[in-house]
Amino acid sequence: METFPIILIPENLSRLASALPPCPPDPALLTSAKPGPTPTKLNITLVSLEAIGGVFLSGLLLKSNVTIALILFLFVSFVIVWQVYSQITTFEQRIKNHKNAISKYQESLRINKARLERHQQDYQKSLTPQKIADYREQIKMEILASASSPNTINRNVKSGRAEADFKEILAIYFSKKIMVKKGFNIPNFHYPYIPDFVYWDKKSNLYIDIEIDEPYVYDNGEPIHYLGSDRDCTRDRFFLEQNWLVIRFAEEQIIKYPHSCCKVVAQEIVKITGDDSLMLRFKNIAALKTVSQWTYAQAIDMAAKKVRNNNYS
Repeated sequence: METFPIILIPENLSRLASALPPCPPDPALLTSAKPGPTPTKLNITLVSLEAIGGVFLSGLLLKSNVTIALILFLFVSFVIVWQVYSQITTFEQRIKNHKNAISKYQESLRINKARLERHQQDYQKSLTPQKIADYREQIKMEILASASSPNTINRNVKSGRAEADFKEILAIYFSKKIMVKKGFNIPNFHYPYIPDFVYWDKKSNLYIDIEIDEPYVYDNGEPIHYLGSDRDCTRDRFFLEQNWLVIRFAEEQIIKYPHSCCKVVAQEIVKITGDDSLMLRFKNIAALKTVSQWTYAQAIDMAAKKVRNNNYS
């Protein structure tokens, strides 16, 4: 079963861990046509077709003009004899030319293979740790720079019981980088997407959607944020497409371990920015205990037991 915290990272950022600088274009390669089949001493097929064609045409003309038919027959016979003679006398030279063409073609293949291998070896040698790190940093900054900026949305959104207290604790660790009432109006959708909290680092343009997931609506017991919720999946996908990170905590974690929840946020920030100085503030903060994500049926049971009234004790 899935557990909280749920941490979602845009796919293009996730792929950076294995990203390598692009290989330069292939070097110039020799072009050489592949030789045809080995020449034969006498092309029987060609000679036979010419003979059949000559006899057939002569036969057609024989009824109308014997003289022309005879001339055509003699001409075709001469061509055939000349072609047979030519093929036989040039056979050795054609064989020699064919062997030279094969040799030239094979040599061009060898040279091309050597050039490609050398090109690949040079590329591999150029992949120093520093060059790889610089490339990944460049791509990361481009991705973060493309993250969509939220709008201020003045809409009365009913907050969960834990949000007010958690906002104060977030401010302790992340100062003015935490924002509320920031989100996106969604076309053809009545409600905007407004994160419970938005973390925004102006320097890197890193945005994080921080959510507190309750198992049910406090007023009417309706199950929410349950495992496989289409609404949550659609919303998460939207923020990931904006190149935002998404971190979902269970309300129980926020109530019982708010400082550890902040530590999780800090760890994800460090993974993206590489600035581990932020973790000094969490040196004595315990790791967050996971909470299983509830199913729809479990959310109904939790509502019946009114676990939110008892702070999940």
